Amino acid sequence: MKMFKYIIGSGAFMLLASIIGTACTDGNDWDVDSAHDRLFSVTASKISISAQPTSAEISWGTVPDAEYYVIEYSTDSLYDEIEIGGTQHSVVLGKDKSIVETPYVITGLQGETKYFLRMKSMSSVKADSKWTYLEKYSFKTSAEQILNEVASITGESAVLSWTEGAEVTSLKLAEAKDDVEEVDTTYIELDAAAVAASSYTLTGLTPKTKYSVSIYNGDVKRGTRTFTTTESYPAGYDIVNVSDADMLNDIFTNPANYIQDNGGNVVLVFANGSTTDYMGESMELTIPADFKSVIFWGESGDTKPVFMPKGLSMAGSHDLIRFYNLDLQNTSSANDYIVNFNVEGTVGEILIDNCNISKTRGVVRVQSDGAKGSIGSINIDNCVLTDIGSYGVLQTKVSGFTLNSVSLSNSTVNTLSAGGVLVTQQNNVHISIDACTFYNCVATGKSFIDINKMSNVTVDVKNTIIGQLYSYTAESTIKATSVKGIATTTNLFTTTDCPYNSGYEWGEILSVSSTELFVNPAEGDFHIQSASQSSVTGAGDPRWNE
Repeated sequence: MKMFKYIIGSGAFMLLASIIGTACTDGNDWDVDSAHDRLFSVTASKISISAQPTSAEISWGTVPDAEYYVIEYSTDSLYDEIEIGGTQHSVVLGKDKSIVETPYVITGLQGETKYFLRMKSMSSVKADSKWTYLEKYSFKTSAEQILNEVASITGESAVLSWTEGAEVTSLKLAEAKDDVEEVDTTYIELDAAAVAASSYTLTGLTPKTKYSVSIYNGDVKRGTRTFTTTESYPAGYDIVNVSDADMLNDIFTNPANYIQDNGGNVVLVFANGSTTDYMGESMELTIPADFKSVIFWGESGDTKPVFMPKGLSMAGSHDLIRFYNLDLQNTSSANDYIVNFNVEGTVGEILIDNCNISKTRGVVRVQSDGAKGSIGSINIDNCVLTDIGSYGVLQTKVSGFTLNSVSLSNSTVNTLSAGGVLVTQQNNVHISIDACTFYNCVATGKSFIDINKMSNVTVDVKNTIIGQLYSYTAESTIKATSVKGIATTTNLFTTTDCPYNSGYEWGEILSVSSTELFVNPAEGDFHIQSASQSSVTGAGDPRWNE
């Protein structure tokens, strides 16, 4: 029985071998069809794209036996029924067998544009794989930025420039307002001269207005910038662009060379990004009598132009001396001044507005040696004053000199080591402080406003917050004013770390310290903490209420 089973098994084996041998040699239905011997597709989940404004880096997982890869992208949709390169905007890469490894960078893309993409693996001995599409079907490039920062901004004009040689055709200009995308939109076609120069000057703008400007190549946006025009140069002034300290010295030494048709009224323009350093000069600047009014004007831009005047004086008679949109500073709070009036002269108004003032011994000083005459008013508005030394914001101690009024408004004073913020020994002076924030100001034992014992001096303080006094300790105290009861106050608040001498208080004393009231006073952030906002409503420098 066992032998019979063996013979049957052997015969079955020989028959099966004969069938298999015949199938392999006769080319029947068991043959392998080369059309189905295709490469594996790229795995969609392994494709990643890092898109830039005009390029995209594509990475993927390599495929066994693939010799190269073909990539197709288009702003039109891609799917299997579309032949390779079959859309209006298709771009096919790698047909020349150049894409052999990952990653690969696609160039020549357009910014802020949606692209569809697919790819397949290729070989010379196997059929190409099926298309693989992005898992999210498309990717989008980031915004392109070929526009440089806007320069030479005035009240009515601004200069645009962009990457040299870039293909551009037009500009779109619109007012930029909160919650409104476009207001008063203007389209500007760029002529051949502007394209060749990579520059265009916008004109007819509105002063003190925020604008958005975009640059296009056809329908493709290639960059956007925002900027704000300055206030207009005042009418009736000659405009002089100051290149450096030597030129400024020449202006005041040879004024006739710069006076044109406006009777000695001149605007001295300091370029955005410039620094005019007069600290190394052998003498202080003095405005000569030839000039009726002088405005030191900082051109608008990313940062305020730096002007280091060392100590500016005024000889003769002047209607207005103004500092606008400047970073006024010296080398340290132990040296020099912004204004040091030390000659015989009269000035109708000294105005400092929209400026940063720092690292100076004093802001306005009338020096006892040599100063004769008068100043009608000293007005400081919309400024940030930091690290002011022993002469404070104002110091006038000159017998016979006349000063009518002093105003400090919409400003912040952060760190002032003087014996007083405002110190004057002139009679008949009106002092006004409105919407200001003070921190780390006035040395212990001194007065916030020191008028000595002058007569007929009035003080009006409103909508103001006074934080800790300078180098505060638990035993520190100051006087609000050196003479009791002369100040009229409205909406005036003081934190607990600025205690007053008994009988020399003013306004309302809060129940919180500076660190409890302000967000971060040590770092110059005087926004009001939410828990304290209701207690100081409407008070302080408005910039901290935004």
